[in-house]
Order: sequence, then C-alpha cells, then structure tokens
Amino acid sequence: MKSRILTAILACLLGSIQLEGTTVVVVRTSKHFVVAADSLWSGFNPASPSQVQHRYSCKIAGVGHRYFVATTNEADAHQLINFALRAMETSTTIAKAAQKLAAKSDELAERTAKMVPQSTIDGCSNLSCGEGLFFGIEHGVPTMVHLDFVQSGNSRKNLKLIPHTYTCPGNCPDIPWNIFFLGQKQGIKQTKHRFVKETSDQEIARKLVELEEKADPEDVGGPIDIMTLDAQGTHWELVQGGTCSPAESVPKKAQARRSKGR
Repeated sequence: MKSRILTAILACLLGSIQLEGTTVVVVRTSKHFVVAADSLWSGFNPASPSQVQHRYSCKIAGVGHRYFVATTNEADAHQLINFALRAMETSTTIAKAAQKLAAKSDELAERTAKMVPQSTIDGCSNLSCGEGLFFGIEHGVPTMVHLDFVQSGNSRKNLKLIPHTYTCPGNCPDIPWNIFFLGQKQGIKQTKHRFVKETSDQEIARKLVELEEKADPEDVGGPIDIMTLDAQGTHWELVQGGTCSPAESVPKKAQARRSKGR
C-alpha cells in the first residue's frame, strides 16, 4: 500500500517522472543482496518540458519480500514502477513478474510517445531508455532479473521499447560476489576507488553512490537508502532522513550519544 501511495503522490507532483540521474548500486552474494539508491526524483510537466522539478522519495519498491528498482532516460518511471508493483502482486516468482513487466513494453512506449519531448525521443534512439531490476530471495538463493528497455524507432508513431533480460543465477558469472549498477555511473567509472577487505558490502554500495553524487550533484542526490535482503528478511541501514523505511532513521538518543563521543 505504501508503494502505491508513493507512486500516486509522485505522479501528481511531477507529471512525467524521469529517473535519468538515479544511481543504484546492487551487491549480490551467495547469501544476500545489498542495494543502495539515491532519493532524488526529477520530472517535467509535458505542457512545459523545460520546467524540471525535483523531489526526494524512496526508489526501492516492494511487495512482500520481492523488490524492484528502476532508472529511466525516457520512459515514465511512475508507469514503469506501477506496472512492476502489479506484476509482483500477481506473480509467484521474480521471473514471472519480469515477464509480465516485459509484456507491458508497448504500453510504456505509447505513454512515452505522448508524454516526452521529441528531443528526448531523438536522444534515446537505439539506446536503453529505461531499466528495471526485480530481486528477492527464492529457495534461499538471491535471485534477480534485470530488464533493459531499448528504443526502436524515433518518431511518436513507430516508437517501441524492446525488453532485454539478464538473469542471475543464469546469465551472470557463477562467482560468490558480484556488483551491478543501474542508471548514472560515469562518475563511478571515472573515479579510482579501492576498498579494504574489511569494508562491508553496505559501505561499498553507499560510497559508490556518493561518488556519483559528487560527480553529478544536479541529478544524483538526497539521502542514500541502503537495504540488505537475506533469508531472514529485509534490513535497513541507519540513514538520517532515509526515505524508504522508519527503520532507517537515526534515533535522536543515538545522535546525542554519537555527538558526545566525537
């Protein structure tokens, strides 16, 4: 319910929502997922495409113990997330949810053709115009399906978004630790970063999102929400102003203790 309220509010506030600046870092091991995402949403009014608005809100949507994150260059993120939520609600596996979202690609393309400026359509020709990642623990195994919507055609009449899937386990290397990036990642790629063996997966994910935020503060920003998903359930890192769960917020007493200890 909270996720549906979120998408409805964002639709009213931002009109057509794009997550072009979104940065999501996903660490997958044999035991868990760690997902970190910034919380800055950007959107424009189709009647005045030059007027871009910004809001802060959670980008990790969940139904039960299945979750979804998205980034878009062109497709409407509100519609993409809504379709994903419905797919998770009516599916018994992550793979089936991904199949149902992929089947909505024509509807995504139709709304995109109506909502976004022609210049945006031109800029996304033959490129990935939206990504979605379903993830969860199935039979004790961290399981994910990545959907990449690639634009075919460059006019409003023949616009298509062709879904390409990447599954894990399946397509990904059979290794005990792997990392994936969605959305904005040029800053991460261009920055040399080293992590000691003692660095936690949660800290690695957070630092990488921070790198992108420093490289592109106009598009990536806000509190960084960090969740760990394992066989025991969902766990949120303490983040002041976290947007996904009350469990993220740093209690005032804890803040006071930390201040005294510095």
